[in-house]
Amino acid sequence: MRSLRSVFVLTAALPLLLASCGDDPKAPLPVPTASGATQTAPKTLPVVLYYDKEMTKKREEGTLVNDKREGPWTSYHKDGAKQEAGSYRAGVKDGEWQGWHPNGRQEFVGKFESGLRVGKWVKFFDNGQKGGEGEFVNNVQHGPWTEWYANGQKQSEGSYKDGLKTGRWTFWHPNGKVSGEGEFANDLFVGVWVYYHDNGERRQEGTFDAGKKIGEWVGWWPSGVLAERGQMVDGQQSGEWLEYWGDGSLRVRGSFERGERVGPTKFYGPGEKIQVETTFVAGQPDGPTVMYHESGQKSAEGGMHLGKRVGKWLLFHEDGSKRGEGEFADDLETGPWTFWNPDGTVDAALTGTYTAGVLEGSQAPAGAATETPATPPATPPAEGGGQ
Repeated sequence: MRSLRSVFVLTAALPLLLASCGDDPKAPLPVPTASGATQTAPKTLPVVLYYDKEMTKKREEGTLVNDKREGPWTSYHKDGAKQEAGSYRAGVKDGEWQGWHPNGRQEFVGKFESGLRVGKWVKFFDNGQKGGEGEFVNNVQHGPWTEWYANGQKQSEGSYKDGLKTGRWTFWHPNGKVSGEGEFANDLFVGVWVYYHDNGERRQEGTFDAGKKIGEWVGWWPSGVLAERGQMVDGQQSGEWLEYWGDGSLRVRGSFERGERVGPTKFYGPGEKIQVETTFVAGQPDGPTVMYHESGQKSAEGGMHLGKRVGKWLLFHEDGSKRGEGEFADDLETGPWTFWNPDGTVDAALTGTYTAGVLEGSQAPAGAATETPATPPATPPAEGGGQ
């Protein structure tokens, strides 16, 4: 029942047979039985429910028998268009039911038995395209099921057992290209799965055990170039992983433990130009770190702790000459800093004492002097990384 205020309207007068002026007109009429005994007649009440107290927007209509829904019932959208229609038996849905979108197009067709979905069910999008089709047994999906996108392309196909995906399943992109295929057992991914980009090229491939990735997993860019390769243990990255740019050059070389980066790690730019060398602890840079210009010359070196620059740092111009020297605290310059121009002269505009990244007497924003990335570049998995 909906939470909007409902208004019951008696749509047909009930016959009143009074034995005397003192009889209660609301009492059900006794009905003789074959044995001569009497029993109470069912209390039948036609009902109309409304969205509004003015009773102008019909919400539902049907019949109550002994205060339970019985027989045909129909519900409506707020604009008056039909929403659902079907029958009740003893207060629960029973028999064929249909539903409609607000635009009048079919939304679903199916059957209930004692309030449970059974048999073939079909659902539709509001553009008329079929959205899904399959069987229900005792209100759960069972047997082959197919689903489609609103554009008419197939979305998924496979089987259910007692409401859980089982056996071979295939999934598609909206353009009709396969997006993934493999096996399920009790609704969990098992065995080898292969995923594809929407151009048909492989995206990822590897093995599942009870829903968790295990063993070697490999990923590719949409061009077909290798994007990543490494081991999975209990669903998490483990051991050495190699990641590559779209041109095939190395992007990251490092290790994982329980899904977090650990140990020495190197980040490279396109063309395998070194960008950052650092050490990770529990997924964050922590330890000596060196950063590089695109030319390959060192741009900065110092320490990291929990992903933030700390302690003494040295900064360098692209020609290798010193650009700056000082200390960081919580990723911001602190205390005395000295900066040099490319010709070796002191940069008086930046040199001085810093507090929380701001030069005393300066209006520059915190951190503007060093212009050094606080953490190594982000390295998301290859485009469209797996499930």
